[in-house]
Amino acid sequence: MKKTIEELAECFAVKNVPQIENMVYESDEASILDYITDKTIKFAKDILSHQWRSVEDELPEEGEWVIIYAGDDGIQTAVWNEHYQCWDDDEGDDVKYEKDVVTHWMSVPEPPSTDNFQP
Repeated sequence: MKKTIEELAECFAVKNVPQIENMVYESDEASILDYITDKTIKFAKDILSHQWRSVEDELPEEGEWVIIYAGDDGIQTAVWNEHYQCWDDDEGDDVKYEKDVVTHWMSVPEPPSTDNFQP
């Protein structure tokens, strides 16, 4: 029973917003539900992008710089090379690991925003 992120977000938005529906005029209802659905989808994608993914389930896009788990070498960064089916170094031009050495990968998170940073 697999649902897409969009389906889950829609279910979340519809189930958790009945009180808002009673507070707004009908003309605003759709835009509020759309807004909540969009925010929920973004939230779900952010969470899923920061989870380990098995290389047996999916591989990153060609040239994408990612965090990998390389067995005895532990956590590293590398670039997936689709053409040669290997993990290249961070510059993407030298083989770092053969395909079967890496078991899991995840996207590199965005750097923290310095806007409104409060220690």
